[in-house]
Amino acid sequence: MKFLFLICAAQGRPTPTPADAGTVAGTLDPVSDDVDVWVDEYDTGDPARAGKRHVGNALNGHTETVRVRNGEILVTDGPFLESKEYIAGFDLIEAPSLEVARTIAAKHPMAHYTGIEIRPLLE
Repeated sequence: MKFLFLICAAQGRPTPTPADAGTVAGTLDPVSDDVDVWVDEYDTGDPARAGKRHVGNALNGHTETVRVRNGEILVTDGPFLESKEYIAGFDLIEAPSLEVARTIAAKHPMAHYTGIEIRPLLE
């Protein structure tokens, strides 16, 4: 199964630092605050067992909404919905189950500061 992780962030919230490293809730698995460590672990992972990251990236913050109404293209700058959180990046993960995807998300450093939204892909 494939899952889209939407990496949430919030204005004014602290970002991870190495001093903030902890463990995944319910386990003794250490969590690094270095996103590159997480990326390296799952870029080389086994999708059938512990999961694999296929692609991901941070987003630069520019947001536009494009709509077509009566044949006219309408472009709105900025996010359409008002929210305290915003999507700061994404990862496409392959894992054998939603439970494994949750464990992978829990190891992501940003899960300890804001959140990771998990969206299963239709296949």
